[in-house]
Amino acid sequence: MVEIKSNIKNKIEPFIYKKMMEKEYKTNEIEAQELLTWNRIDLGFKLFYLKNKDKNKKEGEKIYKEDIKTQTFGKFIEYENEKNDFDKFIKTFDQTYNNIKKKGFDKTDSIIPLSNNSTIINGAHRVASAIYLKKKVFTIETEIEEMKCDYKMFKERGVSNEALEIAMKTFIEYSNLNTYIAFLWPSGKERKQEALSKFSKIVYEKKINLNPNGAFNLLTELYKHMDWSGTEKNNFKGIEQKLIECFPNFEDFKVIIFQANNLEDVRKIKQEVRDLYDLEYSSIHITDTKEEAIRISKLILNGNGLHFLNNAYPYKYLNQYKELDKFKIFLNENQINSEDIVLDGSMTLSLYGLRENKDIDYLLSEHKKIKFSDSNFENHDSELKYHKINKQDIIYDGKYFFEYNGLKFISFNQLYSMKKNRNGKKDQIDCEIMKSLVENKKIKILLLNKKQKLRYYKIKIKNNTKSLILNILKRIEIYNIIRYLYRKIKGAK
Repeated sequence: MVEIKSNIKNKIEPFIYKKMMEKEYKTNEIEAQELLTWNRIDLGFKLFYLKNKDKNKKEGEKIYKEDIKTQTFGKFIEYENEKNDFDKFIKTFDQTYNNIKKKGFDKTDSIIPLSNNSTIINGAHRVASAIYLKKKVFTIETEIEEMKCDYKMFKERGVSNEALEIAMKTFIEYSNLNTYIAFLWPSGKERKQEALSKFSKIVYEKKINLNPNGAFNLLTELYKHMDWSGTEKNNFKGIEQKLIECFPNFEDFKVIIFQANNLEDVRKIKQEVRDLYDLEYSSIHITDTKEEAIRISKLILNGNGLHFLNNAYPYKYLNQYKELDKFKIFLNENQINSEDIVLDGSMTLSLYGLRENKDIDYLLSEHKKIKFSDSNFENHDSELKYHKINKQDIIYDGKYFFEYNGLKFISFNQLYSMKKNRNGKKDQIDCEIMKSLVENKKIKILLLNKKQKLRYYKIKIKNNTKSLILNILKRIEIYNIIRYLYRKIKGAK
């Protein structure tokens, strides 16, 4: 639809209207989600506020404040309106949200101005509200240059990595099916800059450093759905070869969150990077689905998640997964979202491979109720006093939990703190086995790292020996005979 410029004068901000020089402009009604673009990651901060304002408003406001502080250079004053302190920003945002919730996006009242590359120039609060409420918005395409609120701007203006990565996770969660995560493995470090140049529309990038165990766990999370990777029962044996191929060393590597038009464009990027290194599938991995991107982002964009990757042995006690599946059924029966509950107690120790859990304890949001109880699962509110942290913070503040297997678990450090405070006999034993991972016991950590590297080199030697034997058998032309006999014997068993 085409609108005459003068007809939209009262629907658009005066400072934008003055920059519009054409007589007519194209307007559209679109899904608000389409406006969640790489250069407007401020929407991630705003969406986090909306998501948390009725659950843990303090945490929601803390992250939203980082957004407004950054964009106003700490002044909390917005151009050409009455917002001149943070409380007024909150009040106005809540009003905007409530209006759209009640009436939808009112095109007679306002319209969202888009830049010459179809990204939003203004109206981020309206857009965030519409995205959260799954509403459509009305836009007008202008000739004005894009407005950049990308991750670099937030970093340059001093926003903490913690706040930025919370916004990133929220951005991925609410984005269209066009946001992906790329992993540029250490195997391709020689031409890293060339590889990076293949990406445009970068939402966020970071360096990650993993030890051998962390690398193995991350690869398992990325590839465990593949037949070649193995199963829980053999600790995903197939990942061992992938580990050697992707991690010839354990220097840090780049993770890039980016947007692309479709999977075909993603595959093209992937192939171009692979062509740089001639390493086939071992130089890069890119997520295929939104579900995978959300799941992996929760591990790599959280300090507790990275601690889990580097230090956990999640398949040591397999029975825990049966218990967790039952717990998910319990949540479903009680219509409880997994985001509103944290598993407390020994389940974290079990996932870390330190000792098997005996039961499942949980902390549930104040806003939720259990309708159908189950004796296998125990509310842990009685132990809150030992956490010395507000329950809502434990459940909604990423400092106190990590996310894995579709659930939230109390973080290793917070569990240690709780057990130290409670100081029962079992707690004392647990704290003793947890010490090296929380109290920076350098000798113990060094020994643990040496042990992990020894495991890695054993895998490497085993694989190299296997390759050498296969090559010898092929050279002396008895490989096919040996292979035939091996399969026959194996089949007979």
